[in-house]
Amino acid sequence: MKKFFVGFLVVLGVYVYFQDKSEGMDKLVNETSYVDSEEAKQMKQIIIEEANKVNLPEWIPLTIAEHESRLNPRSVGDNGTSFGLFQLHRGGGLAPDYLTDEELKDPRTNAQIAMPHLVKGYKRGVQKGLTDFALLKYVANTSGWPGNLGPEWTDNNMKYNVGLEDVYYRNKGVIK
Repeated sequence: MKKFFVGFLVVLGVYVYFQDKSEGMDKLVNETSYVDSEEAKQMKQIIIEEANKVNLPEWIPLTIAEHESRLNPRSVGDNGTSFGLFQLHRGGGLAPDYLTDEELKDPRTNAQIAMPHLVKGYKRGVQKGLTDFALLKYVANTSGWPGNLGPEWTDNNMKYNVGLEDVYYRNKGVIK
């Protein structure tokens, strides 16, 4: 009886352990599938239209928005201070004070605010001779808010560029 009870506890422990893991996997699968949802496709179309208006290669804002918000226009980050597709940040970031949080979540408004900053970073990066992921990383790390410290600082102090790189290569169809 003692062996049965110990065996039961082991099986129960394994079940409970993997139950939490499988629930987490469902969440991961659901999060991953959002990028391919109809709403995300609509967000991509808005981003492409706004990028074309400023002559910015569409893959740059598409990759940044996917990394920032997973293309979810209702996304809120940084403890309630960053909003929408490009996670426009209040308090020194690109989010204008005169817009409400809900207005910042409007995908077209969000993209229109982000694009001029992204295109400036893009032009500076091209002048430096950057291409591909190095160019994307430069744009993403120098366009967000005044005083950005650039890709090297971000590489050394944050994991932002790791996620950006994952999205970049996944969208290019390259497995690292």
